[in-house]
Amino acid sequence: MKYLLFLLFTISCYTGVTQNKIDSLWQVWESNAPDSVRIKALSNYAWKKYMFSQPDSAFVLNKMGLDLALEKGLLKSQMLTYNAMGISHDIRSNMDSALFYYKKVIQVGLPTGMLKGISGTVNNMGNLYKTKGDFAKAVEYYTYSLKLDEKDSNYVGMGHSLNNIGTIYLNQGDFEEARGYFLRSQSRYKLANNEKGVGIIYNNIGLSYKEQAVVEKKQCNDSLAHELFSFGLEYFMKSISIKEALNDVIGKAQSMNNIGTIYIHQEKFQLADSTLQATLEIQRSIGNSAMIVSTLYNLGDLYYRMGRISQAEKYYEESHQISEDLGLKKGIMNGAYGLYVVNKDFGNYERALTYFEQHIEKRDTIQSVESKKDILRHEFQYEYDKQHLADSLRFIKEAEMAEIQHQNEIKKEEERRYVLYGGILVLLILGGVIYRGYRRKKRDNELISEQKLKVEQQKSLIEQAHEEIKDSITYAKRIQTAILPPSDLIKKNLNEVFVLYKPKDIVAGDFYWMESTDDAVLFAAADCTGHGVPGAMVSVVCNNALNRSVREFGLMDPGQILNKTREIVIKEFEKSKEEVKDGMDIALCALHSPTSSRSVLKYAGANNPLWIVRKGSTEIEEIKGNKQPIGAFERSTPFESHEVELKKGDSIYIFSDGFADQFGGDKGKKFKSKNLNKLILSVQHQSLDQQRERFDEEFERWKGNLEQIDDICVIGVRI
Repeated sequence: MKYLLFLLFTISCYTGVTQNKIDSLWQVWESNAPDSVRIKALSNYAWKKYMFSQPDSAFVLNKMGLDLALEKGLLKSQMLTYNAMGISHDIRSNMDSALFYYKKVIQVGLPTGMLKGISGTVNNMGNLYKTKGDFAKAVEYYTYSLKLDEKDSNYVGMGHSLNNIGTIYLNQGDFEEARGYFLRSQSRYKLANNEKGVGIIYNNIGLSYKEQAVVEKKQCNDSLAHELFSFGLEYFMKSISIKEALNDVIGKAQSMNNIGTIYIHQEKFQLADSTLQATLEIQRSIGNSAMIVSTLYNLGDLYYRMGRISQAEKYYEESHQISEDLGLKKGIMNGAYGLYVVNKDFGNYERALTYFEQHIEKRDTIQSVESKKDILRHEFQYEYDKQHLADSLRFIKEAEMAEIQHQNEIKKEEERRYVLYGGILVLLILGGVIYRGYRRKKRDNELISEQKLKVEQQKSLIEQAHEEIKDSITYAKRIQTAILPPSDLIKKNLNEVFVLYKPKDIVAGDFYWMESTDDAVLFAAADCTGHGVPGAMVSVVCNNALNRSVREFGLMDPGQILNKTREIVIKEFEKSKEEVKDGMDIALCALHSPTSSRSVLKYAGANNPLWIVRKGSTEIEEIKGNKQPIGAFERSTPFESHEVELKKGDSIYIFSDGFADQFGGDKGKKFKSKNLNKLILSVQHQSLDQQRERFDEEFERWKGNLEQIDDICVIGVRI
């Protein structure tokens, strides 16, 4: 377990307290205080004194508190102790037992509406499923927990759930998305002044940089990998600084383990050895087997790289054995691979093959396509969560309605008494009220007449201003239309082609672009930041930059054109005194010999891809662009040009993200790229004009009565 996941405890977190304070908690338990106070003190005592050193003892003490809570019918105290008992099993990696007690918390808490306690336990259940490698189930529980916390305005709980979802993305290799969730989590912790949470987020951000560095190193991007490793170490050190201040032994060990792996990749073997051995000593003293598995594997990796194969085998074997005992899929996968490598080096090929097959089996289980599909399905599908929450809490709402009705009856009874006692007083003052009312009515009528005249004047001014604004935007549309290539020019240069262009508003941030030379036809589908008037203003800047790149600088290679366009756009926006981060995503093509039986297509993209359908094929070939926009970007790299050969009958498609992102259908969900893929394949037997009509019809059918959320631009070309 290399990611830091929160085990949520509803009363307190271990922050390091003096022995006197711990002993005072035991004294409260033995006192004559109210039973709920005694149980809370006992649970805190077990947490602070035993939970991470002797979790079995913590379990026994909480069981004592639970027995009293059950005897006295104290539901909140039952939730507290059930949760702590689940955590004590969780720490010892007794996952089925932990799950049993977590479910007890929900069974007790739902009827009472104690959402905060329930959400923490639901998050812990997500952690269990993540440890088991069931990422889809983990995200389902994290999302449910997040929804409960949003309902209760529980910022700490929101931070936990967002952090844990971020670790799922990290596990899938989507580092930017993971850091996005970590930063959102950090903002919630800061709102709650939760330093422990901030420390964990520092660790996980460091981890995202470390994992990304490993990927870059494998691709021989050594300079970038070195920079990313440095970022990782910086964040791990920040994390350790906070955890030492909080006396968070577990969190410190996690960050030390991660630092050890960086030292391995940097080939600082002595530093790695001392760091990991110290980490293992801490983890063994705590007794958290899942954490021990990771450090043992890292030590095996270290000694293997140092050429000390026998010692490496010892650590791999222990890591693998613990993982099998606990059913930790990822630990089994990693340990099996390590044992495969060392047995192959020793010449034990039969054993090596057995371990390799086990490694592949566990890897395929963890990375199965269905698991990834489930993750995407569950991710923040609030309609699902709302229904799930409604089903779970229906009877709570009914109880709330009954209470409201009861309170209303009390208020009505009070009102009847007030009416009875006040009736005489009302009769006495009624005459005076009637006289004053007559005078007031006369004065109010005069005032109303005056206000009505002012309202009519203001309405006239607003209508006039509205017409002027509408006329200005309509004129802006004429200007924007003038920069778009006319349809006859598009047909002349590309012959079989369609353009589906549907602005969300009168003017748009999306635009299509074309430029022809003797050698090739350049065309693009672009999506600028925003839509409406702001998007249109950005589109004019970006369209002009494309024109200058080709006409002024004479560039024809798509990658070079995008590099120059980015340079021009950034210079234009740098003229502003304020920081401007607007820009565009784009798919740019250069088609050579578009009317011949064989053509060469060059493509470069900023976030937006190129899709190719070969004649007679039932699949779409995708060429991805660079994952960066045209505009200011933290780590800009040169845009890459791709070259493919096309034959007569092949089709190509470029587009903005508006079509795929449109909400609609029976359940109000996004159309998504998968359905766009199916739509393109379904119309391959039709002409390009028919394809455009089919695209338009499908978009309107899907959108239905919902609002169009973004501009639409789709270009299709057949060779």
